[in-house]
Amino acid sequence: MGLHTHGRVAAALWLQILTNEMKIEEAIVFVLASSGHGMRTEQIAREINERKLFTRWDNAPVDGKMVYAVVMSHPDTFCKSDGRIRLII
Repeated sequence: MGLHTHGRVAAALWLQILTNEMKIEEAIVFVLASSGHGMRTEQIAREINERKLFTRWDNAPVDGKMVYAVVMSHPDTFCKSDGRIRLII
């Protein structure tokens, strides 16, 4: 994915951040697009929690296991290689 695509994805998601209506999969996309490189699930979870991109229904922090479950359920958007999650969109 080119840098322009990352920028467009990130810009589109900023509106959702401001309105606090982001889904967990959108938060993962935002974090990965912002970083520009693959990340471990724990790193993604930490970024989501620090930036307050997604709030769980029970207000518990997002963890690496939740990120992994979402990533594995969206194989058209994410891939796992070398222990890191990457965007494939």
